[in-house]
Amino acid sequence: MLDLVDEEDRAAVRDALTVTVYTAPAGPWTPGLLATNGDSQLGLLLLEGLLLRDVSVAHTTCGELVGAGELLRPWDRFGDRAPMPVEIDWKALEPLRIAILDHHFAARLGRWPTLVHAFMQRAIERSHSLALHVAIHCIRRVDVSLLVLFAHLADRFGKVTPEGVVIPVRLNQEDLGRLVGATRQSVNLALRQLFDRAALARRDDETWILNIDALAGIDHLLARRSPRGSVS
Repeated sequence: MLDLVDEEDRAAVRDALTVTVYTAPAGPWTPGLLATNGDSQLGLLLLEGLLLRDVSVAHTTCGELVGAGELLRPWDRFGDRAPMPVEIDWKALEPLRIAILDHHFAARLGRWPTLVHAFMQRAIERSHSLALHVAIHCIRRVDVSLLVLFAHLADRFGKVTPEGVVIPVRLNQEDLGRLVGATRQSVNLALRQLFDRAALARRDDETWILNIDALAGIDHLLARRSPRGSVS
């Protein structure tokens, strides 16, 4: 973000906007003390790593991916007083480095409005990403849901190569099921069909390659609409 401020101000920004960095290994993640002190913090900025946030309600779980550069406030639990209980669980898909943006950081940040705007933009970008995740859940075909999901991941994390867009995100079938709203069995079946159509491939290191040309066939697939949880 330093490129958003004048060059002569960058040294002052580095000195003023110091943060504490928290690390966590891959695996189940509990905000712990970070949430305990939430009332005195602006939020958290994910510097490195990838989080899967699961929201469960009425025996249904919806997943959201939170990547590097995104803001979060895991201590905000708006569903705690709702008539229908809402459970939130976190899983670090990769080791995490998280900047703690405390109230001192927030007070100093206001000296540079362009940086305030940048943080606001990141918060809004996450809301748009979450809205897309909700839309993906509404797609009736699991194979199409997966294609749209991987297109979204390609846009966020992908790197174009001669073989296709490499998506360096390691997601198992259970993770994918939560992200598209389908059972693991349905995801397995849809993945096999996408592999057979050369729309998607899984690399030896468990990352993915998306064939962008396959996205052009989505309208044709939707014309052959099938019930949710199956593909034709």
